Order: sequence, then C-alpha cells, then structure tokens
Amino acid sequence: MLHYSYRTFSDVLVKIDRYSTASAQQAFVQGRRASIPGALGHGFWAFVKTYLLKAGFLDGRYGLALAIANAQVSYYRHLKLWQLWQSQHQS
Repeated sequence: MLHYSYRTFSDVLVKIDRYSTASAQQAFVQGRRASIPGALGHGFWAFVKTYLLKAGFLDGRYGLALAIANAQVSYYRHLKLWQLWQSQHQS
C-alpha cells in the first residue's frame, strides 16, 4: 500500500518554501551563518545522503523525487539564511 503525503507537486513546493523559511529564520536567531557555496554543498550532500546512503534509489522515481526535494529544502534553507545575513548588513 502506497501512502502519498501530497496531492500535487504544488503542495510539495509550498511545503518546501515554508519549511526552508522557518528553518532559516531559526538558524539566523541562533547566530548560524551561511554562504552560497555552502548552500550548494549542503544541498548536494542532502541529495547524496537521501538517494545513496539511505537507499532512495530502491524506490525508483519516487526515491529520486524525495532526494531532490530534500536537496531543495537544504539548499533553500541555507540560501535564505545567507540572504537574512545580507539584509541585516545592508540595514
């Protein structure tokens, strides 16, 4: 039996945006920093961890989609954190 957490891909994108924003704001309050190269590295590592180390490839295209979504959340979180620091320094 398959269980789908989202009805549409648009639902996934909304959740990615919401989670990455909340996580970036929390990291900003904690004083964590980010950079663009770091955002790329974290996104790549999230993909590798989900798809290869956690054997997402065994789930076929659904495993690939999940690995990409996890990579996007990580990338966007770090990019948004970097953007928060940039906006603070411009103020």
